[in-house]
Amino acid sequence: MSYSVMRQQLLNEFNKSNILQVWNAGQINTLHYQIPNNYNLNLTINYPGKKTKVVNNTIKAYDYRVDLNGIAISHANIITDLYNKALQLIQMGNDTRILEDLLIDIAYNGISYRRTEHLAIDRFEFTAPSIQLLNQISTIHARIQKTFQIDGNVNWSYSLDELANSISWIVLQEDINYPMPRYQGRKMPFYRYLEALYCAANPQNPYNYTLKDVIVRALVHNGPPPALWTGCNINYSPIKSIK
Repeated sequence: MSYSVMRQQLLNEFNKSNILQVWNAGQINTLHYQIPNNYNLNLTINYPGKKTKVVNNTIKAYDYRVDLNGIAISHANIITDLYNKALQLIQMGNDTRILEDLLIDIAYNGISYRRTEHLAIDRFEFTAPSIQLLNQISTIHARIQKTFQIDGNVNWSYSLDELANSISWIVLQEDINYPMPRYQGRKMPFYRYLEALYCAANPQNPYNYTLKDVIVRALVHNGPPPALWTGCNINYSPIKSIK
């Protein structure tokens, strides 16, 4: 299913529900859509979110939350999981290419990504992020007055199916509310995901780019989108080329 089909499926679900009435009643995330999938995933979209925008009784921007196994999953949780996986790949003497290839596939194909080409991700049997890493990320959030939903990572390394499906539905929100080509749409989170892999693989990089920078760039939305990092060897081109 392409992103355009996913988008229409979700908007149809929103439109056939009483979302506007619920929003006008001040009820946040009280409507639920259980996402059908072939992987026995408990994946739910909860809406309307608090950032829903209504003008003249018409919804102008949709906001929703993606839950996996009853736990809210955000871009920060995805960044944490990717960064943790990348650290372990580097420690095992590998590079992060299998994660990069997966991200580019998902960026183009959504939940129709070429799953059989990425099964090695599950064969690595990644361990969950350390408490030290989770505390570091919680501190980063606190410093910018954000809350890190730590349950989305504690004692948990996402399987291939969990990662691919969560990413697809989370980034779809960017396409709906910040559509290309006027805005970056889903390009923005994928840029951050690639930057997280770079920071894991290059902790002593000459530009002093860190995981903190990635998370801040992912969470702070005031002003224009963050400029892409220059000088380092991140290949942004496949994401830039998304139409």
